[in-house]
Amino acid sequence: MRQITLYIVVAAHLLLFLSCAQGIYKLAGGKSPRVENASTVQAFLNQKDSLPALHTYIHQTPLDSASLLNFNTAWSNKFFDPNGNALVPKNENNWAPFFAHTAANPDSLSIHFEKLIDTNRNLNKALAPLRTLDRKNIFAENLIGNYVVIIPWMKYALYKDMREEVLETAKIIRQKNIPIQIILMNTDFQESWGLPLGKKVDGKYIWNKSERSVEATYNIVPLINSSN
Repeated sequence: MRQITLYIVVAAHLLLFLSCAQGIYKLAGGKSPRVENASTVQAFLNQKDSLPALHTYIHQTPLDSASLLNFNTAWSNKFFDPNGNALVPKNENNWAPFFAHTAANPDSLSIHFEKLIDTNRNLNKALAPLRTLDRKNIFAENLIGNYVVIIPWMKYALYKDMREEVLETAKIIRQKNIPIQIILMNTDFQESWGLPLGKKVDGKYIWNKSERSVEATYNIVPLINSSN
């Protein structure tokens, strides 16, 4: 069995003035995560209203807490120029509609985003762990000529935020005729990681008052043991 990451950490924007971190998480729309696969993700999407420019891909490799400390964190939006170079927000504004507005003006884009010429942070690197719902690869060369926005989401949290971003960004793309491709990256716990389908994943919730967020740490070792 492939090596499984022991802990997965997610940060979600949540509510203020409540003492129980888990309660805040629930009130903000978070659910108890379960192990999914391509079929359950597709069934979930089929129950929702269709989204413009909907391209959903599943993250095929486990995500660990170390990934949160660098560009490869799965929990923030990623932006790329038409040559596949990463565009990193200079002021930490990673809201996709803001990027769409600035992409319409090259001068504005250079003010708010820094271009990185780095093969470890380019579009190829970001797309490498992603697969379509029918397990096909996605290749950067198919997206050359477009700005690319990768927006993460999962069934148990962030779907509403993702949908709001997609709808607003797609509206700006149409109005300003900007060549932007939206990619939705699903980061639910996956059966393909060696976990039992449908199993509930328990976590610890810690309220970070200064950042107005809840940090949820998930220990998936018991799930690994139960799948053997």
